[in-house]
Amino acid sequence: DRRHFADRTGEPVLRKAGHRAAELIAERPDDTDDSGISGGIHPHAGLFRGRAGQALLLMRAYDDTGDVNFLDCAANALRQDLKRCFLRDNGVLEINEGWRTMPYLDGGSVGLGMILDEYLARRHDEEFAESNRNIEQAAKSLTEDLPLLFVLQRDDELFQLDACLSLFDAFATRDKRLHLNLGGHSAVPLDEFEYTEAFLATHLLV
Repeated sequence: DRRHFADRTGEPVLRKAGHRAAELIAERPDDTDDSGISGGIHPHAGLFRGRAGQALLLMRAYDDTGDVNFLDCAANALRQDLKRCFLRDNGVLEINEGWRTMPYLDGGSVGLGMILDEYLARRHDEEFAESNRNIEQAAKSLTEDLPLLFVLQRDDELFQLDACLSLFDAFATRDKRLHLNLGGHSAVPLDEFEYTEAFLATHLLV
């Protein structure tokens, strides 16, 4: 995001633009759609296309400015996504697309759970904590045969390390690998790209 590039470059105009983007998101009205469904003719939920990604930007603005309104708006954005989730009888919480429920990272509840972790690191909310426990069950319910590679940066400015490690632990897959490197978000070593290519070729392209 712009805050990341502002930190990297020292350009105040990028930080100002990031704050303005957060202000515009904070002014966004609540979704009036009460179907509880994500996607199609309904608003999307999740990390990539839903309000969860916006909540992350609002939290970064809060970190930068100390303005509690940004954190309040992040909580509201997360609630907009949570109302499009479905709690199964077995305690698994997934995003509801009407004809199926989704546990995945991009448009599913696992991505939403990552942002709930970020929020809970800043302020306790029992509703969010309970939802996150149910989302952890969604992560554990993913197939045990799914190969998983996590490449993390110890000093990542965009994602908290503890939240990423918790997500990694939640996956039940037997073939999972964690690579933790020194440095910030954009300092991923070159050999990690080479390893990732080999991992994909070995596990997914056969």
